[in-house]
Amino acid sequence: MFGSKNKSNNKKNNNDDARLESKAAEQVVKNAHDKPSNKGKVIEFPIEAIIGNIIFSQREVWAYYDIPTTVYDFLSNSKKVAYAEQLTAAFSGLVKNQDKVLDCHLLVTNSPIDIDSWEDDYLTISESWHRRNGFQRFLEEQIDWLKQGGFFEKRVYLGVCLGRRHELDTEAANPFNMGFKDSFRYIKKFLNHVLQVSDRRVEKDELAHAQLQEKDLRQTVENSSLKGSASNTEDLALLIKKMFYPSMPVPFLTLDHDEVCGRGDLVKELTSVVRTNNPKMLKIEQTINGEFYEGYRATLTFKKFNDVMNIPYGMPWIYASVFSSVNAPFDVSCRFSLVPAPKIKKEIEKGINETNDAIENAIGADKTPTPAVRDQLAIADNMLREVENNKTTPWLSGTFRIGITAPDEDTLQEYCKAMISFYDENMGGTKLVWTFHDQLDLMMETMPGDYLREKSFIHTTNIAMIATSGFNVLNQVGD
Repeated sequence: MFGSKNKSNNKKNNNDDARLESKAAEQVVKNAHDKPSNKGKVIEFPIEAIIGNIIFSQREVWAYYDIPTTVYDFLSNSKKVAYAEQLTAAFSGLVKNQDKVLDCHLLVTNSPIDIDSWEDDYLTISESWHRRNGFQRFLEEQIDWLKQGGFFEKRVYLGVCLGRRHELDTEAANPFNMGFKDSFRYIKKFLNHVLQVSDRRVEKDELAHAQLQEKDLRQTVENSSLKGSASNTEDLALLIKKMFYPSMPVPFLTLDHDEVCGRGDLVKELTSVVRTNNPKMLKIEQTINGEFYEGYRATLTFKKFNDVMNIPYGMPWIYASVFSSVNAPFDVSCRFSLVPAPKIKKEIEKGINETNDAIENAIGADKTPTPAVRDQLAIADNMLREVENNKTTPWLSGTFRIGITAPDEDTLQEYCKAMISFYDENMGGTKLVWTFHDQLDLMMETMPGDYLREKSFIHTTNIAMIATSGFNVLNQVGD
């Protein structure tokens, strides 16, 4: 089970709790090899602080939201189509500025069902019932069965980048209107950050600015068909911690406060050794309550998708993963940018011009352009027509991955091959690949508040790609 320690009554609400000094923080999480004599090297841990639903990394500021799940199989065809259209509108509504690209992170994961909480709720609900003899024994047997079953619930998180940290925001304020001395201090502070002067704090003004931006974004997410609600510090910290405990029990958080989680707090929670000697997977070692554990993790990447997302008749591509034979929890992580139509149009036109030049050069050299080049040009022409027909809807450019864990190498191999075969055999042109040598970067990329590290297999398409993916749907109703 992974959960949280009982929250302390002594909440630290002062912004100074965002101080992030941790003398040996980076020495806790290590990237080692199998040889005992190899000391390994330090993983560059990116997160500086989590305050509420806002994550401050070394590079950027992110806001995260819980997205509720809904049933899908029982919807009529017309309702499935209507729901996809509503989600398309919801993602489009996140883009407020037609000149700026908006980076997003969609994480579909799971957490063990809190049986103790379920028991408390059940007892509360049944207080007014006429409980007959045997009720308590029946309830205890049911609780034991649920705990032994190891049931999980689907959790969906949407992250939206609020901007880069410490950048000179000339739109927000003109420092030269402040007077010479104040302007000098402003520019000096900015240059210090650019030159990577060590600074492990989230200053009050930076936090206030992020919270102001997040307030407007939250209203958009809550009032759209996403129906999202702000994540909390505890859940986000658990998401990060869970990554370093593959196929093993995740200990409770040891935080003594629930509104601010600093860099030192996080790294202290992770205390693991990550071994990368196998290019296909990571081996993670943990010691939990004096007992040694090891687990394995691999990340698969979507290389190709069907040309048409056949909704309502086709299977949504993220939702489809639950029907594979992988008998273990897994994650789907999508890092994508919402690109305003005017910007994507320029990129498409640039690509068409370059392709036409390549074709002309081939013809001039008495060579026949390859079918791949002609196919590429046809796809670009279709995209351009689609953009011109809908000049307000942004486009999507990103990568899409599945993270799988197992207690040993053989089981992980079996799971990964099963997931790849499932998509190959059941999802038409949708293809998964097992990428080698970059598994550590791929794991870190999945972390809330991180960034796109591995840029292979970037797909550029319309928002229907994510809206029809089934990222937040279930195939069951009831408990």
